[in-house]
Amino acid sequence: MAYNCYLDGVLMPQTPAELKLSIKGKNSTLTLLNEGEINFLKRPGLTEITAAFCLPMFADNPPTYYLEIFEKLKTERKPTQFIMTRTTPDGKLLFDTNLKVSVEEYEIQESAENGLDVTVEVKLKQYKDYGTKTVKIETVPVSKTPAAKTTKTSAAPAGGSGGKPSAAASDKIAANDKVMIMAGAVYGGLATTRGAKVPSYVIGKWYTVSQIATHKGDEEALIKEIYSWVATKYLQKQGTTTTTATVQSERASDTAPSATTYTIKSGDTLWAIAKKYLGDGARYTEIVNANKDVISNPNNIPIGTVLKIPK
Repeated sequence: MAYNCYLDGVLMPQTPAELKLSIKGKNSTLTLLNEGEINFLKRPGLTEITAAFCLPMFADNPPTYYLEIFEKLKTERKPTQFIMTRTTPDGKLLFDTNLKVSVEEYEIQESAENGLDVTVEVKLKQYKDYGTKTVKIETVPVSKTPAAKTTKTSAAPAGGSGGKPSAAASDKIAANDKVMIMAGAVYGGLATTRGAKVPSYVIGKWYTVSQIATHKGDEEALIKEIYSWVATKYLQKQGTTTTTATVQSERASDTAPSATTYTIKSGDTLWAIAKKYLGDGARYTEIVNANKDVISNPNNIPIGTVLKIPK
């Protein structure tokens, strides 16, 4: 059985000899009079991963290349993806370990027994997206006139019957707003995916804004559900209308664009290709399933192979 290990979309030079996953329970016990101990069952804790990576001195990339990746993940305080794939000798994909994680700590070890090679023991912890929820409470004054009757009416849509936002509605997008990603949108932020087109399956759906920031002069919103930055000019706030972009309309089958293809080059990985074209490296299995006619071994795809990129 063959193993391949990826961290932050980078294939590690050697697969760890051992991989330790620790899933700790958070149950608690309490002693009751005349009943003895009882157990309160709670949700399990975050998964912890411990792995030792061997970094050969004389490889395609020196140890410093991977050490910079570990240091960047630690200092930038951003989650990343850890993937361990397992395949049969004939290239059939069995199952994988795929978790969003944070780098908790790492330890660099050098030993005369290993020559010039460097060993790095890394401790990772599962990361779950989270956010705060706010509740707005409005008080409605009650009429003191006995003859008055109070009726409860629903608030009119922000767009009104004419399709225009009311005077009180604001087009300014802020954290926790609900927004729709419009056609033509591209990824923002400072990652390598900046400028890449947002895939069509993301367009025209409602998402939640985690935060607002300015990157390279553009005001952008971090979209919680896809964990990606998108310029606010490509977003429509819920309850408002926009004239800067329109939602993609349904295409007739005879006018639909042809499928996207990609030609394998030296150094490519399926994880990196899926991250660039599908917006999420963890979707690499979709590319494998769409190209079973040309992929016999997902871990060894010949240079020049043309892959179909699913939508």
